[in-house]
This record gives sequence, structure tokens and C-alpha cells, in this order.
Amino acid sequence: MKPYEQGALDGLCAVYSIVNATRIVSGIGEEEAKELFKGIVRYLESKKDLGKILIEGIDLLTIGGILGEVVGDRIKDRYMPFKQNPDTPLDEFWTEMMNFLSNGDRRAILIGVGGPMWITGPLSSPSRTNRSVFSTLTG
Repeated sequence: MKPYEQGALDGLCAVYSIVNATRIVSGIGEEEAKELFKGIVRYLESKKDLGKILIEGIDLLTIGGILGEVVGDRIKDRYMPFKQNPDTPLDEFWTEMMNFLSNGDRRAILIGVGGPMWITGPLSSPSRTNRSVFSTLTG
């Protein structure tokens, strides 16, 4: 029997993605990353139904709140280049993301496809809905 990994039973992948992106973009250390994780959980507890989030994941509005209210100035530049054009072909999207990452050391991309922050189909043919978001983050 294979043991469960993070994300197999919980909806915290977005929280880990935000903490990891902040580590990359802002260069925060392990202790500050742990404090950021705690801050995000406290934010979720105060603003949302934490139990539901633990089970179902986080919506885009909540991710925006976390980035604005908890992460704050640790990530100064946030941009959603494909928000207004969710039908962008995957090859065009992928090329743009690779170009973005190659133009600097402290850059990260948060990708949510479909609904909650998990991918339910093959990466080569993700389904996109109006809830999809592609955010680029720089320091």
C-alpha cells in the first residue's frame, strides 16, 4: 500500500504554491516561510470556512485575498496575463510562460486550471473555464 502524499487528502496545494512562490520571488528563509504558512492558515480561518477549504481547495478570490492581505509586499508585482483571454491556445500560453521565466531569476508562476487548484485531465489538454487563472509573480 502506497502512503498518501500532501494534496491527496487535502486542498492545501494553493497554500503550498503561494508559500513556495514567495520563497522563490522574495528569497525568504525557512522560518519566514513557516510564519507565512501560519499567517495564511489564520487568514483562511478568519475569512473562510477552513474545514471546507481543507477538503475542497481554495477559489481564485481567496487566493487574491491571501496575496494581497498576507503575502503583501513580499511579492510586489502580480500579473494575470491570460485572465481576459481564457481561450489562449496551450502552445501560446506555454511559450509565454517559458519566456517569462527565462527573463529573470526571481520569478514564479501560479497556475490554476479548471476549477479548484488541481488538474483533472492530461496536461496536454487541460479544460479551461472562466475560473482558470495564470498569474506571474516577480519581486
